[in-house]
Amino acid sequence: MSQPPTIEDELLAAMPMTRGSGALDLRHEYLSKFEATRRAIKKKRGKSFCCEGCGLKDVQLDTHHVISIERIFTEGFPHELIYAESNLVVACRHNGPSGHEAGCHFHICHTVGSHSSWSISDPHAREDLAKHRKEHQ
Repeated sequence: MSQPPTIEDELLAAMPMTRGSGALDLRHEYLSKFEATRRAIKKKRGKSFCCEGCGLKDVQLDTHHVISIERIFTEGFPHELIYAESNLVVACRHNGPSGHEAGCHFHICHTVGSHSSWSISDPHAREDLAKHRKEHQ
């Protein structure tokens, strides 16, 4: 299974470099603001910082864009959604006993219908994570 793209990869794909475009400066600005929001979410949640889907804490916790960076650029959403807390959810990423991806980030946030892929993004990830958590508590 492939690895998910980093936010840097996603920004580069959405904002390719062209001479004099200023894209590099904007990418750095968006990345910096995204990282600041991620830190703020973790600080605000404190001891309750965990996967929104299963409640795990002691695994890698990723910050997932509900409206993907690709959609933000191709569908004309405000660029502030790249770093807006309202567009971010926290989901776990870890391998199961078989060595395959077992975390909520992949199996909920990157699954639509019966198809799972790092290249797709569930626009209902927030609701789907909350439903999963409620069903498994």
